[in-house]
Amino acid sequence: YMPLVEVQVVCIRRYAKELVDVPIFLATEMSAADSVVSRVLELENVHLISLSDSESEFLESRVAAFKYLPEDYDFVLPLQEDFWLDRAPDYVALKEAVDIMSSDSAVQSIRLMPSPGPHESDLIYKGRWAILSEKDTYRFTFQATLWRREPYVEFLEAVIQSGKSEYSLSSYTNWSKF
Repeated sequence: YMPLVEVQVVCIRRYAKELVDVPIFLATEMSAADSVVSRVLELENVHLISLSDSESEFLESRVAAFKYLPEDYDFVLPLQEDFWLDRAPDYVALKEAVDIMSSDSAVQSIRLMPSPGPHESDLIYKGRWAILSEKDTYRFTFQATLWRREPYVEFLEAVIQSGKSEYSLSSYTNWSKF
């Protein structure tokens, strides 16, 4: 998937020019000397987070990346190499999401894509934003969601631990291979 990263980051920098001041952190176990990685790192405001091979599994890589991320980033928007920028970003929605999270410490994440949801009976939080409930098909998604850094890491660590115990994988470090 790494060649997709280059296309995605180029598209973000080309079509979301207002976000050029927002850093992009590329977390990978691949070396900065790799041809694709080196080209991505040449793009404006792109930084490498180097992961070890033991941190390269699907969930473990996300946890490790956030632990290596500089501490001054409270809000994060995790993206995967297959997240395509298919239109200009909704800067109003992004600003609203950041404003909500800045002013309400109870809000841990804001989903920026329906994927599907929210359910029609969900309570309206503010304007276009709703509070997800048990009626929502997916209360978590890997689709574009703005997160507070610590709750995201805690959630992923809980999923990893739950998976290990549910599938009796306590002796197997990287359960997500299953």
